[in-house]
Amino acid sequence: MRTEQVNLRLEEDLLADLEHVAEEEALDRGTVIRRLLRDSVQRWRIEQALREYQRGHLSMERAAEEAHVSLWELMDKLHRERIPHSMTADDVSESLRELGADMTRSGDDRPGFQTEVDWLGSSVVTLADVKPVERGILLVGVNPAPRSVAAGHYYQGQIGKRLWARLQRVGLLTEPVIPGAEDEAFGRAGNGLTDVVKRPTLSAAEVSIEELDAGTTLLRAKVRAWKPGLVLFAFKAAASAALGTAELRPGFGPDLEGVPTFLLTGPYAGATDAEQINTVLRDFVQQHLVAVGRPPKPPSSSRGRATGSRRESVRRKERTKAVGGTSAISMNEPHAVGDFIQQQLRQRDLPSVSAIEASEWLREIGVLGEETRPGRALRRLLRDDARTGQTIPGGRQDPPGPRGNWFIDRVDAPE
Repeated sequence: MRTEQVNLRLEEDLLADLEHVAEEEALDRGTVIRRLLRDSVQRWRIEQALREYQRGHLSMERAAEEAHVSLWELMDKLHRERIPHSMTADDVSESLRELGADMTRSGDDRPGFQTEVDWLGSSVVTLADVKPVERGILLVGVNPAPRSVAAGHYYQGQIGKRLWARLQRVGLLTEPVIPGAEDEAFGRAGNGLTDVVKRPTLSAAEVSIEELDAGTTLLRAKVRAWKPGLVLFAFKAAASAALGTAELRPGFGPDLEGVPTFLLTGPYAGATDAEQINTVLRDFVQQHLVAVGRPPKPPSSSRGRATGSRRESVRRKERTKAVGGTSAISMNEPHAVGDFIQQQLRQRDLPSVSAIEASEWLREIGVLGEETRPGRALRRLLRDDARTGQTIPGGRQDPPGPRGNWFIDRVDAPE
């Protein structure tokens, strides 16, 4: 690269700072200056592209080019700066192309992520991989269903729709979702999707052992290349194939290529078991988003709630009457809180409840307000209660320890 000498006159304090950086980095002063200038110019490019995009002077694709970053890196920066997306049709097309960039499309007229690939020597129509951003969450299934392939979108069967609803509840779908295109919102949030086997079948039982072995090798290569923050298995068959063991239970499992894994409960698991696993995943998602610099969206502003405050007050009074006038209790009265939760467990005929769901019951009668981290106040109360004495009946932590989740089991009242 051609270079040109530039003479600069710098203030003494700036020169001292440069000398300090050079000493700390074990570099000569000229190299330090070049690096700092290069970094500063790149920051300016990004800031300028964001300004021009916000003014409507650049499309998202053009802004990414001007900033010398990928489309997804630009979208992440828009999210961090709270600049709303104003995606044009061209932007959407480009984002879909980039999402499926690891697969070969055979025509622009295919719906969604539908593509045609070579699978073990045969050409199959399937769904393109959606590559996550680094440290994003990678959702892995066994293989696509024909119904989903025909639609061009992941998980479009009845069980798949329930999966999307579940991911929305745990905080993995926070943007407005278009029914039938949930995978696009999932991808825009920086997450990815793939399957162990790319050949679609009506049932996962139709997938051969050879296909699972080949797919596992490919999945491991993708995890090494993409570096997700979590591999989330939608079904046990996918986790068993990838991790090489059938001895798996819902929740965190063995690492895959150094990346944590998590297995969801099956589609027919009991509500209590599913909620317990959802709670573990929800807590991880919230902590993970903070760790990667994308904190969970805060609850709706009080301004939006103010117009309906009188109506909500009436509803709260009605709910209070329905549960026996318990609004007089407070979180400073563990006995009363425990009695109320036990009353609700008996009325709802539930054997157990997570701290997060029980907190929602307390919020409905006005004992708790909106919480940035749902269930935090009740979990703290249960933790203190475990140290000082059992005043909240049925409280337990599973597993015991700092990473355990809190539940309250029903303790039937004596006759």
